[in-house]
Amino acid sequence: MWPPKGFLYNGLAHLPTIALVMMAMIFIYEIIYQGTGADPVLSPDSAVFQSLATNQSAFDPPFWSGNRPAGLPLLMKILGHETRNLISFQVLFHLVIWLSFSLWVFYRSLNKYFGLLCAGVIMLMASSPEITLWNYHVLSESVSLSLVPIIGVIIYEIIFKNNSRLIWILLGGLFAFSMIRDANAYFVLTMVAPVWGIYLAKGLSKTQFAAAMIIIGLAFGVSTWSIANSRDSWGQERWFFSFLNITGQRILVDEAILDQFQSLGMPVNEALLGKKGFWGSSDSWSFYQDPELSEFREWVAQNGKSVYARFLIMHPGYSFSEFQTNKNLIFHADKYYLEIYEPEGFDFSNLNLATLVPNQWVYLFLIVAAALVYCIPKFLRRGWNNLKFRPAVNCLLMALSTLMPIGALFFISNHGDAMEVSRHTLTAVVLLKAWLVIVFFEAGNSAFKTKITNFPVEDSELMNLLIDDTKTLPRN
Repeated sequence: MWPPKGFLYNGLAHLPTIALVMMAMIFIYEIIYQGTGADPVLSPDSAVFQSLATNQSAFDPPFWSGNRPAGLPLLMKILGHETRNLISFQVLFHLVIWLSFSLWVFYRSLNKYFGLLCAGVIMLMASSPEITLWNYHVLSESVSLSLVPIIGVIIYEIIFKNNSRLIWILLGGLFAFSMIRDANAYFVLTMVAPVWGIYLAKGLSKTQFAAAMIIIGLAFGVSTWSIANSRDSWGQERWFFSFLNITGQRILVDEAILDQFQSLGMPVNEALLGKKGFWGSSDSWSFYQDPELSEFREWVAQNGKSVYARFLIMHPGYSFSEFQTNKNLIFHADKYYLEIYEPEGFDFSNLNLATLVPNQWVYLFLIVAAALVYCIPKFLRRGWNNLKFRPAVNCLLMALSTLMPIGALFFISNHGDAMEVSRHTLTAVVLLKAWLVIVFFEAGNSAFKTKITNFPVEDSELMNLLIDDTKTLPRN
């Protein structure tokens, strides 16, 4: 007799998995199609990475204290110094990591339809141009962004699944993350507090905790040592150019801020005031060459970094207001990216997944709504007194493990340079989006958990059904 008894019911149970496979195929097609005719993009920074990879041995100290972090040049050495090899690796790495992130969310979900929603959001986010176009640049953005899901998933597994053995993979990921981009080192440094919290709450061994502190300290130390010892073509430290950008774009344009810096010792004359709105490279690099600015340059080299840091600490309101000023560049930068950084030949398929909703943040808040709609009635029905302390600890650790480091990365990226704020803060933005997906995935998952202790032990099939909605009870 056709169809067999239970055929329709069993088929519907596998519908989310079938839909996930179809979504994954579309995602793969979208990523590959976008860059089919794209040419690799080489910028001035690309030339620095290529020079380090080609002209320096990985065993020479200058390789690790060059003008850029050593992570990407080392990868280029491994790939044979070929630009095409690097581009192919970045595209493949992007596909594997973000697709794995989607599959992980789906198979960790207690309700597969909710897991399908979360996986779809991740694929939409990972196929957006602000992320995918960097796969075709000889820069550190692509690898840095692809490391984001690895860090997020491992932190979740350690906190919510008590899998402390993954701490070694997390530490390896954090070390690689710090060696790819300068600012990432500050993200890694602020992981000290959450790792300490995980040590207290999750039972890490003393050996694991000590190793974590050593590796985090080593990662931050190597990165900052590299920055401190690198010099630009003018013989200045790397931060010197960034401070000139900040001077021209943020200090000189605001009289109140200028007065604050003057009170902190910054020499100001007519030549410097004439640089209002200038970049460090404007007017044929006049910031570096104008003889009337020699006293200013000497002050910047000796005191600029420490005075700027003191100013930011003394004026937290300025730090926040500057973030508000740049929020459109930081959170709504899609058009800016496409106008400035789009590779020649970079294209979108007719599906154009990234623009199904005008603003990507809508996807993330859809998850919030879905989680809350189901969570609140469950919590009210069970009663607040039945909620255990452990979930609260887990949520606190997850927030501590992500929001503090992400906030540090936002702060450093936004205040470290006035130039290319969108590009510099991109990793922090993607980290925040990935964190939102993971947190609200866990909120939704918690809503679908059922107290199986109310059922007798012999009803194991029923308990399994409650946990995994792809299973069906046997029919007589």
